[in-house]
Amino acid sequence: MRTTNGPQLSTAENVHGKSGLDLPGGAVLPEPTMSLRSQHAVDFIIDTLMTENSRSITLCPTGPLTNIAMAMIREPRIIPRIQEIVFMGGAP
Repeated sequence: MRTTNGPQLSTAENVHGKSGLDLPGGAVLPEPTMSLRSQHAVDFIIDTLMTENSRSITLCPTGPLTNIAMAMIREPRIIPRIQEIVFMGGAP
């Protein structure tokens, strides 16, 4: 759907809940293992891939792939360091 200002975001909140991961009766998720980062996601992706063992990282994005794409453009040397990218894509 387009508006005069460009594409309008369309969500499935009625299906997946407000967070996108909500389950009937509430989501049961493990406690976080790291604190929130002030670092931009693009920089975090680059830093992580450049410091970890080569091809030891699997990226599993749960949303748009913009940050991964921007990281690859900004630092192309990360591309061969990614073991795999696993995601489920879809469209309304």
